[in-house]
Amino acid sequence: MAPAGPPLPPAIAAEWLDPKETAEILIYPGVKSHTFAPQKIINLEEGGAKIARRPSVDGNGATRRPYGWSRSSVSQEDEEERPKRKLIVLPEALVLGGTFDLSEGSIYIGKQARIEPNVFIKGPAIIGAKSTLRSGTYIRGDVIVGRNVVLRGEVKNSVIMDDAELCHPGYCGDSICGFKSHFGNQVTTANLSLFSHSNLLINVDGVTYDTGRKKAGVILGDGSQLGCSSVTDPCTLIQQNTVVYPLTRLRKGVYGSSLLIKNKPMEKGVLEIVPLRPSQQA
Repeated sequence: MAPAGPPLPPAIAAEWLDPKETAEILIYPGVKSHTFAPQKIINLEEGGAKIARRPSVDGNGATRRPYGWSRSSVSQEDEEERPKRKLIVLPEALVLGGTFDLSEGSIYIGKQARIEPNVFIKGPAIIGAKSTLRSGTYIRGDVIVGRNVVLRGEVKNSVIMDDAELCHPGYCGDSICGFKSHFGNQVTTANLSLFSHSNLLINVDGVTYDTGRKKAGVILGDGSQLGCSSVTDPCTLIQQNTVVYPLTRLRKGVYGSSLLIKNKPMEKGVLEIVPLRPSQQA
């Protein structure tokens, strides 16, 4: 994934990491926030979040809207240990609506990003420049989204590289999706074994490796595609420029690059794996 642009000014970066108990919104000049509803910043404590003081403007022109934690359910000792969390929205981002949960981490929305109504983001999360989160997107559990990405479904604990498209309903959990990778409609990356919750094992060239993780989805190589309603088993690795046909179930393991993988419906449980023809390659 390409760098996310120049770092925040030192004063801003330092304050963002300052371990205090309040949540805060930073909205930079140029943000199209005419329909932005900061009251939708929520936490999961009883009583929810509330405005701590009137908005102010810092030396960088950013509008600040601090939110304190509910005093009814949080002790003073808890407040002193609770880190400050922020929603940071950079210039030219368009926030049309949505719900932003800062109870477990900050949320960063890059330049010219577009957040449509009915989006839910639970931090920590980073949304890269020029990315679009379509209505219905649900993000939770440590998510990094690169530049110029399109999302629609549920993304959990994953890294989505630049120019990737997960633009229809589906599930991407505990996964890494490479540059210009693509999910068709209703793709599911299974990330937990049905009958065992021990660490996932994977066999590569006759050698079995312990991943050290109970949950692992797919690692999808640059330019690879998963067709509509395809399902990947936990711990599936797909190399670059491989195309998986719709309605295909991939067992866990490593799949090569520049392959075409599809079901053989007349042969129960059989996958056909053949090299991509030059005309099929990007």
